[in-house]
Amino acid sequence: MADITVLPTEVPKLNFYAGDTFIFPDYTIQPGGVVTDFSAYTWKAQWRPTAESATVVELTVNAAAANIGKFGISATAEQSATMAGSGVWDLQASLSGVVKTWLRGSTMGYEDVTRG
Repeated sequence: MADITVLPTEVPKLNFYAGDTFIFPDYTIQPGGVVTDFSAYTWKAQWRPTAESATVVELTVNAAAANIGKFGISATAEQSATMAGSGVWDLQASLSGVVKTWLRGSTMGYEDVTRG
């Protein structure tokens, strides 16, 4: 695992429509610009209204292309409906008991008009 003392990369703010399936852009992690195989790692992503909040949404991480450092993240329509307003998220990996947060960012979810 890369140097765990380095802070996660801050990515640009994402806007979405609450109540719609929220598919983040694909992200590629290449420590030092080197293509790295992350397929042995366990990946996890969460969203919260604030970093300190107990409220959490467990995001889905698509690590099918982890062998080239590429990841997808998404939230279901039901999940995104609870994410209206501002929030924060991050993506972390673990391997052999070592945990490293690689990416972090913020979101703005605009309230859905068409409901139920």
